[in-house]
Amino acid sequence: MSITPEEKQLNDAIAIAADVHRGQVRDLPDGRPYLCHVMDVMNHVPAQDHLARLVAILHDTIEDAAEKNDTDAIKAAKREIVRQKIRAAKFDDAVLIAVEAISHTKKHGSQELSKLAEYLAYVAESVAPNVLATQVKIADNYVNMKDLIAAGVADDVARGRLHKYARSIALLTEKKQGAR
Repeated sequence: MSITPEEKQLNDAIAIAADVHRGQVRDLPDGRPYLCHVMDVMNHVPAQDHLARLVAILHDTIEDAAEKNDTDAIKAAKREIVRQKIRAAKFDDAVLIAVEAISHTKKHGSQELSKLAEYLAYVAESVAPNVLATQVKIADNYVNMKDLIAAGVADDVARGRLHKYARSIALLTEKKQGAR
C-alpha cells in the first residue's frame, strides 16, 4: 500500500520533529516526551489543513534545536541546521515561514517588559501577522492549557502559564476577527 504525497510530507515532518525533540520531555505538566506535545498540537488543527498540520508538527523545532546553555553562535548554527532540514524536505515555502514566525527565539519589545508582556509582544509581532502560525499557536496554547488543567497543576507557575496562554489566544482571535 502506497502513501499519498501529503502523508509522506507529514511523515517527513514527524521525523524532523522526532530528531530535534529526541530526549526532550515536557517540564509541566507531565514529563511526557516532547514529541507527544507536537503531535497533540497537530491533532488540534483541522485534518484537511495539510500545511497547518506540517507547521504544528514543526512548530517548536527551530526554537528547541538549541539548548539554554549553548552560546549564541551554537544556537544559531543548530537552528540553521533545522531550517536546512525543513528546506530539504521541500515543503511549501509557507511552512518554513510559519515555523519561523511561531519560533520564540529572540526578545520582543523593550528590555523592561515583564515576561508576560514580552510573550504577548512576540505573539503580536511575530505570530499574529502569519495566518498559519496564528492557527497553530492557538492550537498550541489550547493544548498547553488543557494539559495543565488535566494534570491538576495549580501552583503559581501553572496559573501564570494559564493566564499567558489565555491572553495569547484572546490576542490572536481578536486579530483574526478584525481581519474578516
